[in-house]
Amino acid sequence: MIRKAYKTEGIVIRRRNLGEADKLITLLSRDYGKITLLAKGIRRISSKKAPHLELFNLVEVYLIRSRSFNIITEAEAICSFPRLRKNLDLLAYSYKLLEEVDTLLPEDEPYPSVFSALYHLLFDLNQTYKPNLPMLVNNFTLQLMWELGYLPKGKTLKFDEINTLLEDIVEKRFKSDKLLTKLLK
Repeated sequence: MIRKAYKTEGIVIRRRNLGEADKLITLLSRDYGKITLLAKGIRRISSKKAPHLELFNLVEVYLIRSRSFNIITEAEAICSFPRLRKNLDLLAYSYKLLEEVDTLLPEDEPYPSVFSALYHLLFDLNQTYKPNLPMLVNNFTLQLMWELGYLPKGKTLKFDEINTLLEDIVEKRFKSDKLLTKLLK
């Protein structure tokens, strides 16, 4: 028997507007993998869920199953990673991580190692400024591609080679690359 109501913990990796007051929230959950959820009324000024469901936040959400999208009934931020939002370099590279995870991971398949790696990297980036951000992001992307089977385990690629391979896999350019290109000039 499938439970109608449940809770999970995850990282907000994407937000999209839906209608006048709702948003679709994509969450990388420890237990359920990448899931897309409906946050009703979140765009209203009086919404109590809105500040908790921001990008990068590690949240605990209470959900109700429905036919199309599971609905968020309650949300509470566990960790909001505030330093990521204050430094443009950190923000750009963090956004790239979220975009890669959102684009490459399939829906409703748990990848606890990807969740753990993403959480630990965001936590580390939030604690202290890392001077070698491209290398850290490159290492995470390699781990992600090994985990998903796009590369044999242990095979390494340079930053540009990884971006080319990612673009070939998804058949489009990543939006975060435009921002990173401007920052690296």
